Amino acid sequence: MRTLLMAMATLIVTGCSLGQGTGEVKSDKLFAHECWGQVDGGGNPAEQSYDLQPDFFAANPYRSTLQIRVQAGNDLQEVSDGIAVLIDDVPKIRAALDVARTLQSADAGVADAGASDAGASDADAACAPPPGATGVLGPHADGTATFQVALPAGVTPPGSPSVPPPDLLADPPIVHIAFYLHRSCHNQNTVLYAVSGTVTFTALFSGDPNESSAAEKLIEVPRLDVQVGDIRDVPLGAYPREIPCDLQSRLHGSFKFYFDRGQPAQPFP
Repeated sequence: MRTLLMAMATLIVTGCSLGQGTGEVKSDKLFAHECWGQVDGGGNPAEQSYDLQPDFFAANPYRSTLQIRVQAGNDLQEVSDGIAVLIDDVPKIRAALDVARTLQSADAGVADAGASDAGASDADAACAPPPGATGVLGPHADGTATFQVALPAGVTPPGSPSVPPPDLLADPPIVHIAFYLHRSCHNQNTVLYAVSGTVTFTALFSGDPNESSAAEKLIEVPRLDVQVGDIRDVPLGAYPREIPCDLQSRLHGSFKFYFDRGQPAQPFP
């Protein structure tokens, strides 16, 4: 588990630059073992909902990758709640956004060039967000681009197949999300990983720490809609996304901020 957490959220050791922004991250029915919600869905619904109310936004570029942290408060990640977003291929997302802007400027209507269905498999269809929540993958005529979210290829819990499902093997996801609850669940050291879902971008930072253009520093995600869960709940021999549906939670939200190079966001000992 420690190796996986480092792969998903290396912001713990690398530091990053703070940005001013806004956003929200919520779950209408959150479940985390021995911490939040109830497996049987009982109890007061208000006690099962979760609202991160983030006010801390940071990003750390490295070559073609980008690590984003959206968090409540500016304390150490180990004692805070937040999401860590790892993007494997910034140029690919920016290229899709260029296509989306071309479609938008050409007033191409609602047809999406080169887009493909998000297509949840039979294995996770019952756990997928409501129809229409995630939309279609690829660039859109409204100037946005949507990408699938899943665990990084090669990162699997013990007992799971070492090779990803065929659909993910053919088109490996380049966006990964970890939802950490180190403040709310400080006794359990809880981290829930996105095993399916999508994230939609309107703008993405170029990745150049010396970038001078404000437009190229913008990171804007108008829609994030994923299923998260504790991968320790994956049945033996099953793929990570096959966490039992009643142990998964839907996480949705949005955020927008500008990369601002400066004081590291993560204090060092």
